[in-house]
Amino acid sequence: MDLAVTRSSATRDSGNAMARLCLANGTPAILVPGLPPDRQMLDRIDRYKRHGIDWVVTGDVYEADFETFRDAFNKTMSAAIDTERGRGYLERLSNEIDARIDAKYRTSTTGHPQ
Repeated sequence: MDLAVTRSSATRDSGNAMARLCLANGTPAILVPGLPPDRQMLDRIDRYKRHGIDWVVTGDVYEADFETFRDAFNKTMSAAIDTERGRGYLERLSNEIDARIDAKYRTSTTGHPQ
């Protein structure tokens, strides 16, 4: 994900190509929008990393061209991960991680973590 993506290069075709390049290098990744990572997001990133997947926060600024790129990248990547690890793997993993993160960071009515 250290490769540069400029506005002019952020297209559906370049998203597919970048995903295939990452896969060829053995670095499956999912691109997600968001603010700079907080403790909860860092935990999520770590949990995906344990399964060999980079969870990459790409920022919170909306840019239509980049959204096209990200969508194509993630679709290509998700299909490849599911092909390698079994149909529905990424969705099951995401649901499991979401549940664990929610449980870990759920707060009581007093606002303190449970």
